[in-house]
Amino acid sequence: MFNPTINLNHSQEALDALSPELRQAINLSYFSGFTNAQIAGLLGVTIEVVEERLREGFAALAG
Repeated sequence: MFNPTINLNHSQEALDALSPELRQAINLSYFSGFTNAQIAGLLGVTIEVVEERLREGFAALAG
């Protein structure tokens, strides 16, 4: 079972290891509560791009 909860003791270090694009998507979604559509509008990309960045980012954080 996939658990997207981030260990807060290591969250900043793990986030810093991500590319700026992945980190920005995760910050806007997970920490700021924006929807994928809102993030797409803010960043000027498609929802599919946002979804891919979130998938890649969370996969990297999960190890």
